[in-house]
Amino acid sequence: MKGASTVSGHKISVLFENHIKAKLTEVIRLKDGRSSCYEPHWRHVRWIKRQPLNEHLEMRNSEKGIEERSKLFGKGWKELYALVLEEFGVFKPKTIIRIGYCHGHYLSMKEDKNEPLMVTLEDEMGQNMNEGVRYFKDVLFVESEIFVASLVWNLTLLEAERRLYPIN
Repeated sequence: MKGASTVSGHKISVLFENHIKAKLTEVIRLKDGRSSCYEPHWRHVRWIKRQPLNEHLEMRNSEKGIEERSKLFGKGWKELYALVLEEFGVFKPKTIIRIGYCHGHYLSMKEDKNEPLMVTLEDEMGQNMNEGVRYFKDVLFVESEIFVASLVWNLTLLEAERRLYPIN
């Protein structure tokens, strides 16, 4: 049921509509920036530049971060992810098929004007290796969690990111 989940007394659907959607749109439209850890939106910048996200993988597996995320969201993260997918994601039929890959659909962005991002998601390997799924999991879902944490806990984005995704 849409709008049933809360985070520290705030409805996720209201937070998403009033704050998160606009901020994620800004992130998606970024075409350049600094890609050092804990720089604003560094995951997205690394994605555009096709740089590895090794530090993010370490941060995601941090026990302290996992504990903080589960305290904040409980099961509410499912609704947050669903709202992000509903607003920004679209499944498109594959148009470029390689030998060894099957027909089907791939996850991409709804009509976005960020060409470097769209090229990564929709080129041959993007369609066949599901780059869209990785982009949503590694960038948009994480950014949305950070935005929620900064609003709920009244922290800066940097403080929220360090709390949810600390470097081990």
